[in-house]
Amino acid sequence: MKEKLQAYKPIACHLHDQIESSIVKKQSVRISFEEPGSGKVISCQTILSDWYVKEGGEYIVLGNGQHLRLDYLRSFEIVSN
Repeated sequence: MKEKLQAYKPIACHLHDQIESSIVKKQSVRISFEEPGSGKVISCQTILSDWYVKEGGEYIVLGNGQHLRLDYLRSFEIVSN
């Protein structure tokens, strides 16, 4: 049975700018995010490969191909230029 996600909560505009810039510049980022359903917070360093909107939610695609809804993002830091 597929778990129903909570309604999407938009993120701050300045964070959008940082995310989009890091994708275009292919910068390494350090993020932490809440795992849907479990509430567990996961941290990783990656390069974001894409950003998109689907069914009213905004998503990023991590370097390993994982898709992450932006309102589950807990921290975001660019670690290289």
